[in-house]
Amino acid sequence: MNRVNPLDALFAIIFCAILVLIQYQLDRTDHATLFISYTGLWLLFIYYWRRSKVFVNIHFFIFLGVMARLVLLFGLPNLSDDYFRFIWDGRLLNAHLNPFEELPGFYLQPEHEIPSLDHALFSQLNSSEYFTIYPPLAQFSFWLSTFVFPVSIYNGVILMKLILISCEIGSLILIRKLLVAWNLPLRNILFYALNPLIILELSGNLHFEAMMIFFLLWSIYLLQQKKHFFSSF
Repeated sequence: MNRVNPLDALFAIIFCAILVLIQYQLDRTDHATLFISYTGLWLLFIYYWRRSKVFVNIHFFIFLGVMARLVLLFGLPNLSDDYFRFIWDGRLLNAHLNPFEELPGFYLQPEHEIPSLDHALFSQLNSSEYFTIYPPLAQFSFWLSTFVFPVSIYNGVILMKLILISCEIGSLILIRKLLVAWNLPLRNILFYALNPLIILELSGNLHFEAMMIFFLLWSIYLLQQKKHFFSSF
């Protein structure tokens, strides 16, 4: 296994630092800083992709990919406000109500009011005129987060982030297994492990495509192992 040279380690720190800047400090309307930061992340990604031709320590890339996601754990999504709908749906489920049945405004009517669903939360919804679109496993995550943290939006979001980061780690494991099984270059794992768009939008901005990708990869892996029943399930 190749040792990590100081320049690779320095760039890893810079990579994570830029992610921290975007997650914790950036104003989403500051387009210039966002563009420069994103460009910096992609340049570092290209550097690591070129380095991977001669630097075969795949574990370093996987470790950096995991750390890049973990540094985003304790920040609320900075480039998306979808998480308010996640909390809304979760609180509906904890009130034993079906989130697919009614539009959010229905629960602001005096005869249908629910204490945990107030005007303050409703005003944060970017989809108040639409029925929820999130499937059952995502809804389970919403329910669990609001069950464990019925009052705190922040803590609920952190729990959902933990779920998605766990899915991301699972995806990295499965990608590595599939690359080995198909005799493909292990360096291809960088396309997922260090992809700035993947890291920021899934782990950073709390998008549940991370869960979908994990189960899709798991299904493909089980199919490759000829476990057809479990793959189809």
